[in-house]
Amino acid sequence: MQLMVYMNIIDFLKPRYVLMENVVDILKFVGGFLGRYALGRLVAMNYQARRGMMAAGSYGLPQFRMSVFLWGALSTEVSLLFVLQDDYSDVIF
Repeated sequence: MQLMVYMNIIDFLKPRYVLMENVVDILKFVGGFLGRYALGRLVAMNYQARRGMMAAGSYGLPQFRMSVFLWGALSTEVSLLFVLQDDYSDVIF
């Protein structure tokens, strides 16, 4: 339900860029439905969409859990593939 509300807010506001962080289980729960739903909604709203995983502890946070990130950029913005390859070379896709 919260994911639907979040996506509805994105659809209403239409920001140029979107970033969502969640636990890895979003890709496992109900066979990965929630992760596919989030990416699908972004694409349906005309966003370029990517997902990746990072270990928060690698960036100075006092925890060692993996986090899933969903990035979105309107199709009129700079390609996410270009940005991610240049700025986030340690992200696992």
